[in-house]
Order: sequence, then C-alpha cells, then structure tokens
Amino acid sequence: MKSNNRPVKQHIFLSDDQVTRLKNLLNSKSLNKTVKRRIQVLLDLDESHGEIMTRIEVAKMNRCSTGVVYAVINLFFEGGIDEAITIKRNSNSDHANQKLTAEDEAKLIALACGPAPEGYTRWSYSLLEEKSATILEHPVKRDAIARKLKKMKLNHTK
Repeated sequence: MKSNNRPVKQHIFLSDDQVTRLKNLLNSKSLNKTVKRRIQVLLDLDESHGEIMTRIEVAKMNRCSTGVVYAVINLFFEGGIDEAITIKRNSNSDHANQKLTAEDEAKLIALACGPAPEGYTRWSYSLLEEKSATILEHPVKRDAIARKLKKMKLNHTK
C-alpha cells in the first residue's frame, strides 16, 4: 500500500512578533470565523514554535478541508501574513448584495408601483432588472431588487 505522505515543499517559519500578532488577532472578537480559522492554520503550521504537524492533521484539528490548508499556505507564500488572513472578494462576484442608494431605491419602487410594460400584466423581477439598468446609475441584479421589494413589503404582482 502506498503512503500519501508527500515531502513538504513549503515550510512556514513565523517570528515571535508574527506569532504574538496572530495570537492577539485570534483573541479579537471582531474577526469572522474564516479569518480565525486561517490564523489558527498558520499557527499550527509554524515549524519554529511547537509541534510539527502534517497538513492533514492541521485540517482535521481545525475542522476544515486540506484544500483550505493548502490555500492558506499558498496565500502566505504569495503575499505574507496579511495576504493569508485577508478575505478578498471579486468586485463582480456578489451582485446580489449590492447596496441601493435612497435615490435608486425610490426610482425602483416608483417603477415597480407603476403600470407594467406593454404586453405584460405585471412586473417580474427580470423585467425590473432590465428596466432598472436604463434608469439607475448602477445596474442592480434581480436578487437585490427582490430583496428590496420584499423588505418594503411591496407586492409587485398586483
């Protein structure tokens, strides 16, 4: 039977200052679970302070996948600690959580309360999305529109 233990190519050695900083961050209540898990993974992988563990052991200990462990390692070697513990989101990835300004919100509600376009009996979210692209400064996805209308308890089907 073959062993799955490959030789480790990337070794993490943290200085005393870096360990202290990470432990202080770990005790912070303002960090989310993902960042805390990444910090703990870095601390567990540190070979200069404490027991040397395998990647699989670190994953099990932190209740995450080995993919998360390897991603943290790669981020650490690409950009250091700050890169490894910062969650980056693509600006185009999450249109559903877009914020509507008060002006845009008012325009959207006025549109939804107005008469439906010719050939339609009511406004659908996709119709509102198409029309809002022309009247609003920033295009808004239908999920954000649906969420906003639901918050306003606006029944756009009548």
